[in-house]
Amino acid sequence: MDTKKKRELWALTKKIFIYSFIFLIIISFVVGLVYSPWGRSNAHVNAYNIVKIKNEVYSYQRNSPFIYLLGLIRRDVEQRFRGQLEEKDINKYIVAQGIELLINYGMLYQFSKDLGISSSPEGLRSIIETTIQQVLDRAPDYGLIELGQMEYANLVLSGQNGDVINAISPVTLAELYSYYELENYNLTAEFLFIDITNYIVSRITENDVSKYYEENAGKYSPEFSAEEVTVKKMNSAYQFMQDINALGWNKAIEKNKGQISYNPSLTIKNIPGFKKRFTAAQKMKKGALVEKPLFEDKEYHIFRITDFTPIKKLSDATKKAIFSDYVATQFQDLRNKYDVEIKNSISKAEQFLKANPDFYKASQVSGMKYIKADKINPVSTVISDQKGNPVEIPVLENNEWMDFLFKSMPNSISKTYYTDGYIVIMKTLKRSINRNLSYQDIEKETAFKLSRYKYASTTKDWLKSLAIRYPHKVFEENINKIISPKENAE
Repeated sequence: MDTKKKRELWALTKKIFIYSFIFLIIISFVVGLVYSPWGRSNAHVNAYNIVKIKNEVYSYQRNSPFIYLLGLIRRDVEQRFRGQLEEKDINKYIVAQGIELLINYGMLYQFSKDLGISSSPEGLRSIIETTIQQVLDRAPDYGLIELGQMEYANLVLSGQNGDVINAISPVTLAELYSYYELENYNLTAEFLFIDITNYIVSRITENDVSKYYEENAGKYSPEFSAEEVTVKKMNSAYQFMQDINALGWNKAIEKNKGQISYNPSLTIKNIPGFKKRFTAAQKMKKGALVEKPLFEDKEYHIFRITDFTPIKKLSDATKKAIFSDYVATQFQDLRNKYDVEIKNSISKAEQFLKANPDFYKASQVSGMKYIKADKINPVSTVISDQKGNPVEIPVLENNEWMDFLFKSMPNSISKTYYTDGYIVIMKTLKRSINRNLSYQDIEKETAFKLSRYKYASTTKDWLKSLAIRYPHKVFEENINKIISPKENAE
C-alpha cells in the first residue's frame, strides 16, 4: 500500500481534535444503523469487552454505541478502499479506528457526566433525528441513546460552537500582533532526504512484483476474464453448483446443455449490471469458482476467473500501488537488501558536504532527493517547495527538526536524522521578516487562523489532561475475536 495512502488512511484518526467533528462522519453515513460493522444484522453477535475508561466498560455487543460506530465507519472505509485492501485488513482498520474514536468520545462523555451535563429528552430526540439522522419510529435502544448523549457532550463542549472553542477562541490585540509578526517571518532551508519506502519502490521492477500480482491481482485488476453460466431459476443455479462439485466445470456444462446459457469469454468490469460479480471477482484468484450463484440483472450467474488484466496494461497509478503494497509486505527483507545502497548514498552526501556545502550538488552526487523551501515560519501549517508543492517530509511534525531550523545560525548544516521512515539532512539559509507589514492591514482571516491555531494547541493539551483524568484500557485479547466476521456470528 502506498506510503501516502497509509498516512492519509491513519490521518483520519490521528488528528488531535477528530472527535470534535465526529458528527460529520455520522451525518454522512446514516442508513442501516441496525447492522453490524460486517454488514449483517447485529441481532446475533458475541459480546466482548473492548475499552474501559476509568470505571466504565464499553463492549462490542448488540446495539452498543461501539457497534453503531463500527457500522458508520465501515461505510466510509469500504467506499474509499474496497479493492485496495484485503477484507481482513479493512476489518482491522475499522476496529482500530472505532476503538480510537470510542476512547476520545468516551473520555469527553464521562467528563460531561462529571460536570452534570446531559441532554433533555427533547434535545436528545433532536440530536438523534437531526445530527445522527435516525428516524425514531420506535423507542431507541440504549446504544442509540448513549450515542446521542455522547454527541450532545461533543457538541456543547468541543463542537464548533462549544464551550472549549468559545473559551479559547477570543484573541487579544497583543496575541494578534505577535501572531501576525510570526506569520511574516520567513525562513528558507534546504533538505536532502531519503523516503525509505519510496526509495525501495523506485528500484522495484515489474518482474519483481509479477508473482505478487498473480497472487493478489483481484485487488488491482480493473477487469476480469471469465467463463460464465447463467440460469433463470435459483434451484437450477444451485443444482448446477452441485454438478460442478461432483463432475467438474466442463462435464457439468456438458450435462446441463440446453438448460443453461454459457459464455466462454465474459469480461467482468465495474459497471452497472456487473457490480456483484465484480466485487466477487476481486476476492478470487485465477481459476477460482465463485462461491455461490449471484443474482444480478434478473439472472443467476455462476462463473470462474480465467485471467486478469496483464500488469503491463495497468495504469501507472495502479502499478505504483502494487509496487508500494509489495514493498509493505516484504519491507524488512527489501530494507536489508537495499541497506548498503542507502548507507552508501548517505555517506556520499556527508562526505561531499564536508568539502562543499552545496546541497543541490550533494544531491546529484549521492542520489538523495533535494528540496528547497522558503516561507517557513513558527506557525506554519504546511511547508511548500519553491514550485508550491507540499514538502514530502514531515518537518512540522518533528520538534527536533523545527528546533534546529529556528535555533541554528544561517548556513548551518544539521546532523543526519533517522526517523519515521525518513533520513534527512537540513541546512538553514536565511531568515527575514516582511518589512512591509502593517498592523492596520491585519484582516479577519489572520484573527481566524490565530483562533484556530490556539484551538489546536490548547485542545492537544486538554486531551492529554483528559487522558490522565480518565485513564483507559483496551482489552487487546478481545480485538482479534471481532476482526473476522465468521467469529462474530453465533
